[in-house]
Amino acid sequence: MVRLTESYNKSIQEESKLTEEESKIRHVGRQDPKRHLEEAVEKLVADNIVEGLGMMVRAVFVLHYLRYLLSDHRSMRSHSKYVHCERSMWQ
Repeated sequence: MVRLTESYNKSIQEESKLTEEESKIRHVGRQDPKRHLEEAVEKLVADNIVEGLGMMVRAVFVLHYLRYLLSDHRSMRSHSKYVHCERSMWQ
């Protein structure tokens, strides 16, 4: 990313010294630093958004799953048949 930024900065400085005709044909057959920088930034931002959304979804899933396990565990313990079965299993 730093290399692309430096390349784009250098391109801007050189472009200011060129005539209008030279600036039109300047990037023919060469890579355009501005375009490559934009593509790199777009990809980085998109990857970060996807990763952040994935982490949020996982966190919500884990919280709901833990809440489900804890609520299921409490309700089973408080249920008298479950307590009776549990006691009879260990006797």
